[in-house]
Amino acid sequence: MAAGLTIVGVLSFLHLRYRLLHNPQLCSNAGCPQCSEHELIRVRRRRLDRIVAYVGIPVRRYVCRNCSWDGLRIGSEYAAAEREIPAPAADVLLVNDRYVQQNETAVVEHS
Repeated sequence: MAAGLTIVGVLSFLHLRYRLLHNPQLCSNAGCPQCSEHELIRVRRRRLDRIVAYVGIPVRRYVCRNCSWDGLRIGSEYAAAEREIPAPAADVLLVNDRYVQQNETAVVEHS
């Protein structure tokens, strides 16, 4: 019984962590939730912030320059929502869900 509760607790935490890391509104580049100012200043974390980060949710504390909002954001180096997928080169086309490279003489298919 206790093992089942432990597994449910761990799975719940992992799901919560996944949802937080993939939420674009919690990224540091999302800006201030009150005034939408995108320039936030990073300040020292509090003791509870460090405990949350130690548990596995990499939070940072920020202050807004405009309205002095103070709160937590996911650090940009950890936020999955901020990670950019590199754009394909200019001579590569997406055709039928496959990348195809255009050459001057032929079309070469990439997998």
